[in-house]
Amino acid sequence: MCLSSRTGIRVFVDEADSLCLMCHGSTGPTMTFSNGDSVSLYVPIADFEASVHGDRLICQDCHRSYDELPHATVNVGSYRDYTLAAYEQCRRCHFSNYARTLDSVHYEHIAEGDLDAPVCSDCHDPHRMVSPNHPRSQVPQTCAQCHEDIYGAYAASTHGRALMEND
Repeated sequence: MCLSSRTGIRVFVDEADSLCLMCHGSTGPTMTFSNGDSVSLYVPIADFEASVHGDRLICQDCHRSYDELPHATVNVGSYRDYTLAAYEQCRRCHFSNYARTLDSVHYEHIAEGDLDAPVCSDCHDPHRMVSPNHPRSQVPQTCAQCHEDIYGAYAASTHGRALMEND
């Protein structure tokens, strides 16, 4: 079970998140990596509050190494390197799901050295994550972002049509 800092006093939690969101709640801040990759550090407040994590976690539950201001320099070469290092955070709360990914074709590609193969946060944005059952048709649509041909065949199948029509 993942224990969240949100189990404490509510006022303290709001203050903790609001400190982070003073910067990350606006579109300005970015992080630039040594290879030139740049990524926005903007977290839309409404999206995060509506996410499954928004009422359970505070920022530092996942971003533990960012507890000082200014934040320490991140020593990774690219945004992809950062993503690969950060996805390990998911297993702290989602260990059974994480363990199942170790038998997936995606993880098989990573183990073979294909570092472009997807990890958790490539498909599941933790700042915008909605319940996986609401609506279920979103699941294959997420897969379609990389697997358009397979999605087309699935959507035309009996199972795909049933999911899309009944969702």
